[in-house]
Amino acid sequence: PSMTTPSPLSHHAVGIVCGLWLVGSALRRRLASCPATREAAALDAADPLAPLRRHFRLPDGCKVYLCGHSLGLMPDRGMAIVREELDLWRSLGERGHFMGPSWLSYHERVRGGLARLVGAKELE
Repeated sequence: PSMTTPSPLSHHAVGIVCGLWLVGSALRRRLASCPATREAAALDAADPLAPLRRHFRLPDGCKVYLCGHSLGLMPDRGMAIVREELDLWRSLGERGHFMGPSWLSYHERVRGGLARLVGAKELE
């Protein structure tokens, strides 16, 4: 087929896309009027953690991220924070144990927060 004469397959594909669009539009209208959808929107609006969402990026092409066994989404500042530590390590070497960020005592500085996070005692 030439560029000016579409093949029957392209007509078929256009029909499928149009059909999916119509189904999607109807589904969106039904979902918008569904009590569960309104309830979910109200819960989202009242969520005290919702403002934190802007600090995370979904993976490319992803609209929803529901992976409970992963590290979760990387915070926007995650790469910068790791890069800062790697730069310090490169420039200080073993001296980083005694000057700069004091890597030797990291465990002491995070112990309390991590214990509260997992419901443990600080020395566990």
